Amino acid sequence: MDAWERRKPNDRNPISRSCAWAALLIFLNLLATCSWQKPDTPTRLSPDSFGALKQRVASIRGLPFKQDISQEARSSGNDFDDEDDPRSIARLSQAYKRIGLLPDATDLAKALADFHRLQRLTFYDRRKDMILLAPESIKLGRALGEDDSRSAETIPMVFALTQALQEQNFQWPSKIKLVPAEDRRLAFRAVASGDVVLTGLSYLRGNGPAQWPAQQQAVSRLVNELNTLASGLPPMLRERLVFPYREGSQFVQWAYAARGLEGINALFANPPLSTAQVMHPQKFYIRRQNPLRIVDWGLMQQMKSAAIIERTLGEYLIQFLLTSTHSRLEAARIASAWAGDHLSAYADGENLITCWISAWDEETSAQEFLRAFEAVLVRQRGLRFETSAGQKNNLKADLAAGASTLLQVKGPVVLFLDGVGSARAPQLAERIWQELETGPEPTTFPFDSAQSRR
Repeated sequence: MDAWERRKPNDRNPISRSCAWAALLIFLNLLATCSWQKPDTPTRLSPDSFGALKQRVASIRGLPFKQDISQEARSSGNDFDDEDDPRSIARLSQAYKRIGLLPDATDLAKALADFHRLQRLTFYDRRKDMILLAPESIKLGRALGEDDSRSAETIPMVFALTQALQEQNFQWPSKIKLVPAEDRRLAFRAVASGDVVLTGLSYLRGNGPAQWPAQQQAVSRLVNELNTLASGLPPMLRERLVFPYREGSQFVQWAYAARGLEGINALFANPPLSTAQVMHPQKFYIRRQNPLRIVDWGLMQQMKSAAIIERTLGEYLIQFLLTSTHSRLEAARIASAWAGDHLSAYADGENLITCWISAWDEETSAQEFLRAFEAVLVRQRGLRFETSAGQKNNLKADLAAGASTLLQVKGPVVLFLDGVGSARAPQLAERIWQELETGPEPTTFPFDSAQSRR
């Protein structure tokens, strides 16, 4: 027994040494793999391959490239002009928080910087005639092509080249910047992004027939990837990021189904004026319902200076706003009665006076929105509204420093007035009602529209 016990350790030594060597080799292999593994970066094509891809994209879209284009595989993130003034962002953040669109802790300046970066994962720089691809853009290719390696490499370029065609033929990205109304700008982006996505799907399909259910699945994968990339953004900005791709693809598909490429090109000459038309294509293609223009002359005349913020939220953002207290389905139903709105804000010393006027298809819809919006303000801001005697559609909540918030409805119009002194608020609200102007939104634009290629 003593001899056997003395021999056991020596017998186990070769096995132990073998295991140790195996573990060491596995570790070194993993270390080498990690050392040489590179992050995903867009592929830079050879000049011949890039030229062939440009011809393919131009053929798919039926549009010519009017200037030569070069490629840049990686965007530095510093290739873009700043779009927002810091002081304006601060005021806009304050106004959005007043109506419940943003949580109080949101740093809108930082969030907007990330938002604009994600908007430009693929981008055409018209000043340099160059396409720029951010590293994350390869994930869009994988999502659309369902992990097809060829798609991951080329789809971001297809997207950027389509954006170049939009700029060179319709000056579309440049024109979007001239549109002051946020809702209309989002609708214009839906036309551009829908065109980009459908071009990418056509490239993937090759000569195969279009199958809309399969395309919808691809669009859903793309939107899910965008949501993942935008997980750090406030929910409102995430909604604005994915809307042009998701709803825009469906909207542009309607034009293509009716008239092919000519139908898509016509959208750049006669685009939708609201997200409501994008969300409900029948309001554009079948029986066009343009939004109402709202002008609050009474408020403008009472203020000492011009408005520092003017926005139109539109049906889509109002739907999102209501989801904080309602189900998505119920919020969509209430918001679908939207006919137009106008959000403005005025500096009053260090205070901000915020006025939001929204129009609805009928009085009962306006009253329903008022109750839903009241619930949002109670939850988001902790306001406590009281009803004036005998006036169920006239609500008031007291704020700090003697200010107040008013919620009123007259006919199909709802008025939200915030930050005005309690003694002054009723008179100012009455002045707004007396001189409120509403009418059909004009279809003329502050630029020459692209010509329809009929």
